[in-house]
Amino acid sequence: VLRVSKMPSHSDLDRQIEQLLDCKPLAELEVKNLCDQARAVLVEEWNVQPVKCPVTVC
Repeated sequence: VLRVSKMPSHSDLDRQIEQLLDCKPLAELEVKNLCDQARAVLVEEWNVQPVKCPVTVC
């Protein structure tokens, strides 16, 4: 079951981007939440096809 926490605000995303541009790591929970949110968005895209692992990209 995919559980996605509340979407971050633009200011949260801006802060995270700025932090990464400054070569400072994000907290593990922030990275996990961003990945979960990105996955939730991509699952809804019509042009993204689900594939089974393992996948070889040539």
